Amino acid sequence: MQINAFLLVLIFFYLINSITLIIFAFDKYCAIKDKNRVPERNLYLFSLIGGWFGGWVSMYLFRHKTNKTAFLIRFYTIGLGWFVGLFGLINWSETGLQFSHFFN
Repeated sequence: MQINAFLLVLIFFYLINSITLIIFAFDKYCAIKDKNRVPERNLYLFSLIGGWFGGWVSMYLFRHKTNKTAFLIRFYTIGLGWFVGLFGLINWSETGLQFSHFFN
């Protein structure tokens, strides 16, 4: 049984976004309980490797880090990078080099 590479990519993004959402939620829990927090660099790292959307959902679901300007600037810069990259990939595939060529 051969698994489609595109399906693997979707599974990866589902998992990394779920994990990122949980990490952001855990950091909020630690903030409320005055426990050791998750370092911001870890929040950035999980966002950077593909969990940006999960982090964004968690931030607004749990109202966490939404008033920290320095964090938001870095976080949205990561998100902008993802959107520009995805737009570029989609645009690139429409101009002749098909996205599916990478997965065959």
